[in-house]
Amino acid sequence: MPTPLVTVLMPVYNAERFLSEAMDSIVGQTLTDFEFLIIDDGSTDRSYEIIRSYKDDRIRLVQNETNLGITASLNKGIQLARAALIARMDADDISYPDRLQKQYDYLTSHPDCALLSTFARVITEDKQTVYIERTNSHYFYYNLTFATPIYHPTVMYVKIAVQDVGMYTAP
Repeated sequence: MPTPLVTVLMPVYNAERFLSEAMDSIVGQTLTDFEFLIIDDGSTDRSYEIIRSYKDDRIRLVQNETNLGITASLNKGIQLARAALIARMDADDISYPDRLQKQYDYLTSHPDCALLSTFARVITEDKQTVYIERTNSHYFYYNLTFATPIYHPTVMYVKIAVQDVGMYTAP
């Protein structure tokens, strides 16, 4: 099996309410050469059945025997990821259709960049915009002292860079 351009890594825990919409937004991406690595972290709702209902060869489902938590599930996913680039996704979020393509294009044309994120549109359950997070990237270094303007489901990073800094650590 050829190595995909991107691994989309999505941990899932009891996410049945929004899971199908999150998955649809990834399966429908304009960049199609990816693996969709889903780590079911011991869900007790219908999450596992919803994931299994998708008949897409790009979906790779791993089921934790017990709930390990998001940090351990993400680290497991990084180790299992087949691509050199990892796009994060959460089970209650929606990606724009060209997200992966734009992020892939940027990272491959800027090899000195190890991680990128985007603006985020925060919405209500009925899709009304609450606000759009627009942080000027020139101030990221200073802003990280006070808050994290990086929304996980907008992130794509170089796998080896995350491994080199010790992966995710528990808060």
